[in-house]
Amino acid sequence: MSGDAEAIAALPLYGVIDDLKSTFEFLEKHPSVEPTLISSVGFCWGGWRSFTLATAVPKLHKAVIFYGSSPDSGFEKIQASVLAHYAEWDNRITGNAIWTKKMMNSAGKTFQYYIYPKADHAFFNDTGNRHNPEASKLAWQRTLEFLKS
Repeated sequence: MSGDAEAIAALPLYGVIDDLKSTFEFLEKHPSVEPTLISSVGFCWGGWRSFTLATAVPKLHKAVIFYGSSPDSGFEKIQASVLAHYAEWDNRITGNAIWTKKMMNSAGKTFQYYIYPKADHAFFNDTGNRHNPEASKLAWQRTLEFLKS
């Protein structure tokens, strides 16, 4: 495990969410930020944090998840629209997309997801051997459209 990965793995699970909540509160008060449009984007480890932040901060506008896990509970607290990007060959994460859609729908929440063909976990990471340029480009276009809408 690299030094960065070790450092990230050592962070307390919910301590990170507390940090993100504090960051949201800071941004909400910053004069150059439109507080009603604060959104989050997370990749893998950060994907779960982005989704979980939506359960912890009802004022979050939108959340984008790139191949990240879904929270186990708290869907009823989410007010943000959520967009998720999953990879066809990422069975560990993508397999939960249908369950997540069901949970979000039953809570009356907005959840849209895409599964990218011939893509694996971390397909957006252009420094790794799983990078998929076509999936990355399309996922980023969809993310920008989602955040602008």
